[in-house]
Amino acid sequence: MTSPARVVNPVFKTNINGTEILTFDIYYQYEENGEIIRNPLSNLIIDERKIKLKYENKWYDFIVKKDEEKGREYKYSYTCTGLAANELGKTGFSIELDTELENNIGTVQQLGEKILEGSDW
Repeated sequence: MTSPARVVNPVFKTNINGTEILTFDIYYQYEENGEIIRNPLSNLIIDERKIKLKYENKWYDFIVKKDEEKGREYKYSYTCTGLAANELGKTGFSIELDTELENNIGTVQQLGEKILEGSDW
């Protein structure tokens, strides 16, 4: 894309634990034909907005987690986390132990400790 409204400085990383991080910048205003123009895309990217990335013929889903305005450079910087990691963080605390899920293997003591991890008990 060659438009001045495009994303600049994109960085896509996959961490060792499999989580994905996307960072990028976007100018909120730019000059075109001697006229200052407000970037129409800058108002669309807000916290918790879903972002899609196509990289090497594969689609990735992200959630915008952090934005920072860089006033001197007339741009916003965004940090996005992979949607899968974000969803696991929301639901991962309610563990369901079930024989059909084959996730209830261990002694009563081990399972009890696992269930009570992160609680006040």
